[in-house]
This record gives sequence, C-alpha cells and structure tokens, in this order.
Amino acid sequence: MKKTLSGYYQPTEEEFSRLWANCKFIVDSNVLLNMHRYSQKARDDLLSILRAVSDRVWIPHQVAIEYQENRLYVIAEQAKRFRDVKEELKSIQNRLQSVLEGKQLTKDYSSIKVDGFTGEVNRVFDEFSEELDKTARNQPDVIDNDKIRDEIDSLFESRVGVPPISQAALDDIYKEGQLRYQRKQPPGYMDLKKADNKEENTYSYGGLVFKREYGDIVIWNQIIDKAKDNKEFENIIFITDDNKEDWWWQVDSMGRKTIGPRPELVAEIKSKAGVLLFYMYNLEHFMQRAEQHLGIEVEKESIEQVRDQSQLLYRLQLAARKIRQGRRTELEFANIQAAVHAMMVDNGLSSLPVPVLIGTNDMQAFPEVTATLITKGAPDAAFVTAAEAALGVTLLTGYPLYGNTIINDVGTVGTYEAGEVLVVNYVATQYTSYLYTVDAFGVVTQGAVAP
Repeated sequence: MKKTLSGYYQPTEEEFSRLWANCKFIVDSNVLLNMHRYSQKARDDLLSILRAVSDRVWIPHQVAIEYQENRLYVIAEQAKRFRDVKEELKSIQNRLQSVLEGKQLTKDYSSIKVDGFTGEVNRVFDEFSEELDKTARNQPDVIDNDKIRDEIDSLFESRVGVPPISQAALDDIYKEGQLRYQRKQPPGYMDLKKADNKEENTYSYGGLVFKREYGDIVIWNQIIDKAKDNKEFENIIFITDDNKEDWWWQVDSMGRKTIGPRPELVAEIKSKAGVLLFYMYNLEHFMQRAEQHLGIEVEKESIEQVRDQSQLLYRLQLAARKIRQGRRTELEFANIQAAVHAMMVDNGLSSLPVPVLIGTNDMQAFPEVTATLITKGAPDAAFVTAAEAALGVTLLTGYPLYGNTIINDVGTVGTYEAGEVLVVNYVATQYTSYLYTVDAFGVVTQGAVAP
C-alpha cells in the first residue's frame, strides 16, 4: 500500500537523510519577504544556511516576481508597525494617568505616592519609546538601497526559473487553477479571496498579466516543469511560510496539527515529474532541521523569532478571513432583504400569500412559491403557453427572487404580445451561501450556511 499511496506516508529517517544530502531547496516568496521582517540576527542565520547550500537553491519565476511585486509593501508595513506600537503605548500611558487622577488616591490615602509611581511609569514608557525610535531609524525606507534584496539577488543569481513563454500559456494555468479551486484541489484554492478586490488582484510585467489568486498554482506548475526529466530535481525540499490547508495536510486533534505536505501534492509531483522524494518545511522547522542535517549552528533566539513571526502572520490572516467572511455574510443578507422588498413593490404585494418558513438557499423557491400564474394576472393557460414559446423560458409560479414572472396589462385573451410578460431576477444568482426564511410581511431571517 505504501508504494501505491506513498503521499500518505512520511519519509523514513534514512530517506530524510538522503533527501537533505541530495535535494534541491526551493524557496517560496513569503520566505524571501519575511527576511524584511526579521531581526538582523535571525536573517543572518537564515542566509548562512542558504549560503551553505547555495549550489542547490532555486526559485520559480513566479516566486521571484511575487517577491519584487510585494517587497516595498512589506518595508512600508514594517515602518507602520513601529508607528502603531508607539501610538498605542502613548494611548495606554494617557489612560493610566487619567485613571489614577480620577481615583484621587493621593487625596483619600496620603500614604500612596501616586506621583512617584507615575513618574517611574513615564520613565519606563519614555525609555521604551526611545528604543522603538532607535530601531525604527535603522529600518530601511522604501527609497533606500535595499541591502536585504542585494543579499537575496546574490544568493539566487542564475538560480531563477524562466518566465511563462506567453500570456496564452499563463492563461492555460489560470484555467486549470479555476477548475482545481472548484474541486478544492491543492495548492492555492484558499487564495480565491484575493479575487475579491478586482482592482488589486492583477499586476503586469514583461508583457504578461499576473493574477494574484493563482500565484500558488503557477509556482506549483513551474516546480513540476523544472523537475521533469531533470535528475538534479529528483529530490525536492520546498520551504514556505504559507500555513494554509491548501498546502499542508492538517488534522484537528486537540488543536490544529500539521502532518506534512498534502498527500495529493506528493502524489502529483511524483507522477508528473518523476520526483523520488518531496517534502515541505515551514521556515522554523527548516532552520531546526538544518542544524541536524547540515551541521549548521542556529541561534535558538532566531528560530523563536521566525516562529513568532509566522504565528503572527497566521493570526492576522485568520482574523482578516473572519472579517471578510463576516462582511460577505452581512452583504448577502442585506441584498436578499432588499431584493424581497423590491419584488413586493414591483408585484404590488403588501404581504406574502404563503411565506417560506423552512430555510432555503434556492432563490427560485423564495420567498413565495404558491401563487399561480392565473392569480398573478395570466388570463388563461393558452396565454401562458404562448408567452413561454415566445420568451423561450418556463414561467415560474409564486414570487421568486430569481426568475420572477411579472404579467402586465394583457390585451387579447389566449394570445401573447411582446411586453406583456417580464421575467425579472432580483438577485444575481439562483443559489445563496446561506439559508433564508421570511415572514408574511417580507422580513427576512438568515440561517445557517447552506449545505
């Protein structure tokens, strides 16, 4: 079974030793960008490891362009972080002063020396603020010569993959990615949220237009293409600080546990490129294993900082995901409520004849489905048949939000004339993400996520 389904098995200790001794180390763009977030010591330790294996490092073209595209944003983000911390410290300091003054402790309890306490607190705050300013001044500005990038350029000189041969080739990967994402086939489907911002989800360089949400699938394709018929890439370690489930095999067992790379990825790269061993590390574990397999001493403090930075980014990503989900939930609910109101106005309804009381996400069956076409104004069945033939649709009964039939003033009975029937969609799609019910007065209630 292991030979047939090897993706579900971790390498043995002997295989790990062989992997580290012979592999190509492929680095993700987030690792390169995080170098701008680490302290000098942590960054130097990481660069020392990569220099020790410099003849075996490589990055896909997509990694390189993602790094260049996002580098200045990360530098600016670091400067903002120092400003935000300093402002928050000042706010805490002011709140503390206000609370102590409001309690009038000196007046009521003469033995309590508030002035001495606040003076000491202010001294500590001021010293820490000065340290922040000092550290911030040492941070590069977006217009400065970027010495970190210089180090990265030197390390990966002549070790960057080729760009896509054409826009058509890139678009083919995007089409493949779209299908894979629909099936939740790794990697990259968790990045679909990047498409929410239509203005910022693309960028261009060298006559090519890149879509951010498909960056991971492009990286994956470029790794596979490089490994095909290339014995130097028979063993691969991929280093990434992307901790989402579309790269990692994760299981909830008294907390989230990461087992290793997704089994599908291991199987795919072996079958498509003939890779013998493929494994992934986040940067923390890569630095730890480098001590074991490469004999390179790494400061514990450096590993701790890398771990803390990775956890911080994960928490920020998780929070942002929850915020986006909350906004989408609220937006969908608001759209459905507005659509019900508009439909009732257009159809002259002060109340719904038989409102939908069991949650549904099918807007062809919501918010009312019992009213017949005759009660809605159709003079007879012959008129309905003629209208359906002319319009090329089946006219729905009731008052649905998707495919609502509106019957205007009818002329000759039994015949249909253009304009006597309108089919209106009050929502953009037939199915919603959540279940909905409605009362007789058109007040909508949002339920659970639709199955």
